[in-house]
Amino acid sequence: ADNNVGASVGSWSGLDSTPGSSQNWSKADNWYSNNGPNQGARDLEFGNTAQTTSYNDISNPSLYDINFYDRGSGNNATFTLNGNAVTLYDYGGGQPNITNNSYVNQIINLGVTFNTQASVGSGYITTYNGNLTFNGSVSLGNSNTNLFLGGNSGNTIYLYGGLSLGSNTVTVSGNEEIG
Repeated sequence: ADNNVGASVGSWSGLDSTPGSSQNWSKADNWYSNNGPNQGARDLEFGNTAQTTSYNDISNPSLYDINFYDRGSGNNATFTLNGNAVTLYDYGGGQPNITNNSYVNQIINLGVTFNTQASVGSGYITTYNGNLTFNGSVSLGNSNTNLFLGGNSGNTIYLYGGLSLGSNTVTVSGNEEIG
């Protein structure tokens, strides 16, 4: 869920058909209402589309949330996020998170950094219905940021790309499995 009131939402459509760049995040046509990260979206959603592979061609966009969701009617799809690393910020009060609300595994091949501005803040990786696989690194951007891994029992968060904590902490809750 988005805790950042007023965050601009970008919902992936994958509708751009430009040869060679149809999966790019920078293409406004790939986002419903043409509202992607280049247009100011901070809360990205992936779920309602047939184009399930995307490529972040934007240099380190500043985001708040990445959410995967069920498209309904049993029409679940695994999304794969490739490309440049992203940084998730708290933007004054909320907590940045990556959430899987779909019923299938979601794959994140790009690096992710959680970076809170509060004196002590937290980033969240949550799996409610399906697994999350990180092939890119997951890191904490400053000494004020902690990471919570949680979700429903039976789901797994795979951290194949590594986890860089520095002096920060990770908390595992909700009977989550870490692979």
